[in-house]
Amino acid sequence: MKLIMGVLVFLLIAAAGLYYTFNSKSYEYSKQAKELYEQGQYREAYRLVDKAMNLNRLNRQAIDLRPKLK
Repeated sequence: MKLIMGVLVFLLIAAAGLYYTFNSKSYEYSKQAKELYEQGQYREAYRLVDKAMNLNRLNRQAIDLRPKLK
């Protein structure tokens, strides 16, 4: 019973962490940056990627887009 409760607590914490990670402002910024990049607005896109990276250094969307903007 203790093992099951421990696993459930772990899964709950992991789910909350993933929800926060993927719904944070960082991902909003990187999504907006990608749209700006596709419109050719590179400076504004870079600014948003920089903001996203400052909030979450592990944001893969921002990490992937940043080299395209340099």
